Amino acid sequence: MGKMVNYGFGMPTRLVADGDVARWCGRLVAHYGGTKALVVLGGDKHTRDELVSAALGSLDRALLERVLFRCGSVGGDGGDELIDEAVALATDEGVDFVLAIGDADTAGFARELARRMAALDAGEDGFVPYGCILSEGKAPAVVGTGEVPVFAIIAPELLEGIGSPLRELLGSICAAA
Repeated sequence: MGKMVNYGFGMPTRLVADGDVARWCGRLVAHYGGTKALVVLGGDKHTRDELVSAALGSLDRALLERVLFRCGSVGGDGGDELIDEAVALATDEGVDFVLAIGDADTAGFARELARRMAALDAGEDGFVPYGCILSEGKAPAVVGTGEVPVFAIIAPELLEGIGSPLRELLGSICAAA
């Protein structure tokens, strides 16, 4: 029997329920073609300093360039202006990957940012990949239309909110190899 891969049944998002951000972050960004990442940081308690340090260190070790953008607590009408600001920064800096670190709102911000960057033809194929590292809060629903992250590194404790049989199945499919 072949080795189980950390990717399940043609799912568009590779889930890594490992929590070892330092181990996975840089290599996943590189795997999905990133050379310069716009790192979107949530501005609330959901973005822990040690998590951000681990992610940035992982990008550095993978020899990837990075630009930081703090989106603060997204919500209300300020979101659009912030996204426009982030798109302008990403365009100026020649970013080819968006990485969100924080909660589901931060991941949503990154999704919209990647969509708008692709619309500006920032990606040759009309696609700018984005990934997310989810540490706290509730895991986002990746169901629905539009772009989904190419990868999501999820703190294992976030899977506790999912019903037991599904959680066990997800855990066995997505557990880090």
